[in-house]
Amino acid sequence: MLDKDENGFYSVDIKDARLSEVIEMLFEKFCEEWNGCGFCVLVNSDVKILRTNFTEKNVENILKKICSQNGCTCLLKDDVYYIFEA
Repeated sequence: MLDKDENGFYSVDIKDARLSEVIEMLFEKFCEEWNGCGFCVLVNSDVKILRTNFTEKNVENILKKICSQNGCTCLLKDDVYYIFEA
């Protein structure tokens, strides 16, 4: 679902998953690569991602892209990523 290749690129391949599950997995897998590792979801996280597939060089851009695809945005404040309606 979320992997890093030998060139430092992250591949995202999500099918039929809830937004909350994807965000949790993203933070569990890559939190050491971020300055802040906490998150707070302030939107309906039961939204389902039917399918998304892309490659990205930066983990934070993955979060931003996933949020954008689901009508959300994210903001880092006091070492916590807040995810809220765009």
